[in-house]
Amino acid sequence: MTIPETTPKLPHEHRFVIVAGKGGVGKSTISMALALAAAKAGRKTLLYQFGTQDSKTKTPFSEATVGEGIVEIRENLFAVRPSTESGMREYVLLKLKSKNAYRLVFENSFIKKLIDGIPGVNELIWLGKAFNHEREREHDGSPTWDTIVLDPPATGHSLYLFQVPFVIREAVQSGPFHREAVEMIELLTDPERTALHLVTLPEEMPVNECIQLKADVDARMGIPIKSLVVNGVFSDLFSESEVHALNTLRPQLEEDGGIIDRLVAAGLFRIERNKLQRSYITKLHNELGLPVIEMPQYFVPELDKEVLADMASRFLELPAAQSRETA
Repeated sequence: MTIPETTPKLPHEHRFVIVAGKGGVGKSTISMALALAAAKAGRKTLLYQFGTQDSKTKTPFSEATVGEGIVEIRENLFAVRPSTESGMREYVLLKLKSKNAYRLVFENSFIKKLIDGIPGVNELIWLGKAFNHEREREHDGSPTWDTIVLDPPATGHSLYLFQVPFVIREAVQSGPFHREAVEMIELLTDPERTALHLVTLPEEMPVNECIQLKADVDARMGIPIKSLVVNGVFSDLFSESEVHALNTLRPQLEEDGGIIDRLVAAGLFRIERNKLQRSYITKLHNELGLPVIEMPQYFVPELDKEVLADMASRFLELPAAQSRETA
């Protein structure tokens, strides 16, 4: 199967990159790899992660702790992990232009409870802060960030998250919330600035959920989906002749649990696993109609800089790989 001519642009060719997928499929890892690819291409890149109150984390890039303030984690690559609470504070301060006004309104216990009771406000604020980074400009008018990579929550929550501006636009017909929601929707649905990359594993449940996610995004939001990243793909270890030899040898061996028996069994298991993965990838090709980017399974104890560098290089090499054949 040949990768279509519509293989997506490189990450640095879109300014607002969203990575979405089911929990456990490697969504955050792909987000970091995409951000690293953009940074290596010379783009000033911001990795914008979803966080909860007081949540902090480290990345494989450096010892710097990523929290509510933007930190540089390597050349051209910065990261931030704002909570909805800090996002609310920073975003509203940006709009009100006054700390006193913020304290008067948003640190008032009654007002705070009232705001907390409005569905979608915290999500709108978190998104608003991300969109504000997209709007940031230098003194000469150039964008502060060439690429912003969003790592939102897992599928269910992120689907709700990106629906919030659409709900606000319909529910609030005028005023600042309405205007902000409209501007967010304009960015989210702009194929020149925004790219949504879906992430999945070549397994039954993640594949089915990914198919449903694309249908929901297309039907409800219209965010331009540029590619599907299939993570954890096993490489083919055996040639066709070796597969034939193993299948021929199996019936001739006594299943005694000896070393030869176990090696042949392990080889045949790997072959069947590859076939199963390939069937799910074919299903994704057929049902989604998206360019599919395959990321290999890395047999390492934990994610490190070398793995991320290899993944980033695979994104950067995509145009040169447009004509390669996949099984």
